[in-house]
Amino acid sequence: MAAPIVFTGTSLESQALQLAQALQTQEQAVIPAENAEAPNNVTVSYEADGGNVAIAFTLPVTLSSTAAGLVLTAVPYLP
Repeated sequence: MAAPIVFTGTSLESQALQLAQALQTQEQAVIPAENAEAPNNVTVSYEADGGNVAIAFTLPVTLSSTAAGLVLTAVPYLP
């Protein structure tokens, strides 16, 4: 399990960017096993001219059914 992230951003948008950067950094730190690929489930693209950032997440999940309804749970994929 990865270490918890301490957010320093004062807005939800800043914290979303920090989360994406932390996940991407953790993915880059993974050394894949032989003949395996390193994870690449988070993409952060910066547009300097427009002052924008695009973030894309692809996270493994499980779906289960409870009396309260469907539950979607993220599955850990990073060490």
